[in-house]
Amino acid sequence: MSDCGFFLVNKPENITSSDFVQTIKRLTKVNKIGHTGTLDRFAQGLLILPFGKYTNFSSYFLTANKTYIAEVRFGKFTDSGDRDGTVLNEISFDSVNTWILQNKEKLIQELENLTQIKEQIPPKISALKISGQRQSDLFRKNVDFESKPRPIQVYNVKILQITDMSFTIEIKVSSGTYIRKLIIDLSEKLKFPMYLGNLTRTQVGEISLNGANTLKDFQTGKYKVFSALEILDIPNILVNEFEEKQVKEGKKIFISNLSPQFLFSNHKGEIIAWCEKQGEDYKFLRVFAYIT
Repeated sequence: MSDCGFFLVNKPENITSSDFVQTIKRLTKVNKIGHTGTLDRFAQGLLILPFGKYTNFSSYFLTANKTYIAEVRFGKFTDSGDRDGTVLNEISFDSVNTWILQNKEKLIQELENLTQIKEQIPPKISALKISGQRQSDLFRKNVDFESKPRPIQVYNVKILQITDMSFTIEIKVSSGTYIRKLIIDLSEKLKFPMYLGNLTRTQVGEISLNGANTLKDFQTGKYKVFSALEILDIPNILVNEFEEKQVKEGKKIFISNLSPQFLFSNHKGEIIAWCEKQGEDYKFLRVFAYIT
């Protein structure tokens, strides 16, 4: 196996992202694996894990849009907005059925209105930090703190199913959007208890969950390693041997029609440098002396 690349993995539910990454490290014997955004413990789906020198590309994915399949269950409201939280309010099966019969169209309208949301106050129970401490830890200790609103975008909401006890949607959102908080806010607005029962991340940017490695793939040693050119949606410029030597020494070579970001690679498919346009010129974000 190459000493750098990308793992596309399907994180199973009921394990933290950090614990799952540690499992991948142990099974692959790779010591350095990057972080491109976590999933909650109860959630499952796509994680993009750069390793080796490609951990330098971790930040590239942090601002990527995300797509999820979310199943929301009726009848309970939890402090975290998901199934792992403490139940704060619960109503009977009959009360749920009555509400749905009377308010189904209103629910559909509010789901469609999610695309109008432009900012979000993050949930109290989150991995965001205040003065070095996780908000979730402060919340559990009953420490009072203020969460500031952040700009978000809900690009699309597709209703897949509505039953007597739940609904399922496909939702595409900007980076940093908490699906749990969307459900908390929806529950409070409708004055009807609901919580996130299942969440699957199906896409990060243009990268799909389809074809991602499962835990079993790693356990059996049948996992796939993806190259940078397969994963990164960045224009690539092929350089000759002389240009490669120049770039590896940190010397710029002439390039016309600069893209906002671009890569230099050699005939072996190795990434030589990652660059960013700067005015009419460009700068090196990272120069890789060698990649094998």
